[in-house]
Amino acid sequence: MGHITQQTHNVARFSDFDRVTSEDVEAAESLMPELYGVLFHNCYQILSSAFYANNRVEILYMNKSGIIDIGSFAFNKCKNLKTAYLPNDLRYIYNLTFEGCENLKEIVLPEGLLSIGDEVFRGCSSLEEIIIPESVCTMGADVFRDCNNLHSIKLSKKLVETYGEAYIKSNNDNIKLIIYDEDSDEESNKDSTNSAESAIDEVSSLILNEGSSEEQSSSIIESKSQFKSFNGVIRKNLIAEKKKANGMGGE
Repeated sequence: MGHITQQTHNVARFSDFDRVTSEDVEAAESLMPELYGVLFHNCYQILSSAFYANNRVEILYMNKSGIIDIGSFAFNKCKNLKTAYLPNDLRYIYNLTFEGCENLKEIVLPEGLLSIGDEVFRGCSSLEEIIIPESVCTMGADVFRDCNNLHSIKLSKKLVETYGEAYIKSNNDNIKLIIYDEDSDEESNKDSTNSAESAIDEVSSLILNEGSSEEQSSSIIESKSQFKSFNGVIRKNLIAEKKKANGMGGE
């Protein structure tokens, strides 16, 4: 059974949740009326609309949380969300997850992410640049529509070849696509990972208790129907493996 604790005066920690729901978020808000930051530990999924239109949360810290997928509308219209560090185990971000997060300025997507759904970042008007991991093999429609200040997207050549520039840019000609350098992919990925980890460490030091040492803790799919089937099987296997590794059993 999951539990919520007060990490600092106004930072909630969600631990041991199979699924984080909107009811769990309401419980955290009751515990901490001035909630502004959220940490996750040993969780697996954030369900649809869990944080929908939550105007308190400003920081999401999911690194090493175990979360595998984030449901549709999970952080939709969180107008004060500014920074989000997504988990190392994340594989799927579903439709409209961050749509309308107009103050979201920085988001770190992990290597290993497979799919970004429709309109995930639509209306994130403070977002200026983003790196799409090379592991991403499917992208939905209008992912970056109405991201009026977005000037660059770094991504793999295969995504551009599969979807085309206009589709990825959501018809925003002001966005520049930066293709990973095929001759130095390994070094480039290493730099990106180190940069993300440094940023995460910096945020961690700000929101964790002082002196705390606890760890917070392939082909392109050719059709949506194929990917839907692939998605379900892989997600189930990942969750089962994570539970087994943590001694929780499961199917």
